[in-house]
Amino acid sequence: MNVKAYLEIKEKLNGERQQFACVLMEQEVDQVVVLYRLERFWQIERLTLPKGTLSFGYFWTDKPYNAYHWLQPEDQSIGVYFNISDQTRLSHDQVYWRDLSVDLLVTPDGVYHWLDVEELPDHLDVGLRQYILAARKQLQNNYQILVKEIERRSSALLPNTLHLG
Repeated sequence: MNVKAYLEIKEKLNGERQQFACVLMEQEVDQVVVLYRLERFWQIERLTLPKGTLSFGYFWTDKPYNAYHWLQPEDQSIGVYFNISDQTRLSHDQVYWRDLSVDLLVTPDGVYHWLDVEELPDHLDVGLRQYILAARKQLQNNYQILVKEIERRSSALLPNTLHLG
């Protein structure tokens, strides 16, 4: 497999931007899968992601969310994390998306937690608030099917990560 650098650009509602240097794993017209190896430990609620955790990022232009699947290199799932998002744009070397604050964390035991709902600003546009609520309902109704599909895809991609150090 040829290693192709791919940049993830995340913009928050307050305009703050973050960039992550990733490796492109799969690319289609309306979706990409990228890989990022955590360079330090991260704490997400009660979930600890150790340094070295593999983070497969799934981005779609036609869905109101994206997802990260976190795994240990030996294929042990740590969790799947959905971000409600919009404005997702893909190019040959980067993905841009806007983080709409509300997130869904699903742990390997199937337990789920909605996060950051309180981060929505009071002055949020009514249309955007309705978009977020509709996306939340869509995820609530479909997250179990989505998690299974994401876990299946990540497991299939995992052997391609062995040479990435």
